[in-house]
Amino acid sequence: MVWNGDTWKPVKNLGWLLRNWREVDSFETIMRKDPNDPMSTTLVAYMRDNVTVYCSSKWRGYHTLANWLNRPVFEGVPIRWFGRMATVDDDLINK
Repeated sequence: MVWNGDTWKPVKNLGWLLRNWREVDSFETIMRKDPNDPMSTTLVAYMRDNVTVYCSSKWRGYHTLANWLNRPVFEGVPIRWFGRMATVDDDLINK
């Protein structure tokens, strides 16, 4: 879902985020509090134009999400990785 400050806009999948990678300012990961599904995580992308993208998905663990983010287009982007500040890179899990 994309929030532009006034309205929600549904997006089909994470392809929207990849197509708009130049506008990503930072990321945040939030573990949803669902005791029946501990791997449900929301990836939040904060865009340069004050648009916020919420991508809720079952990532099958931290490694799957880190691998998805580990792309040249997102390298070095600031991320709040489950509460701690980091940057997107190939060692996101081990920091």
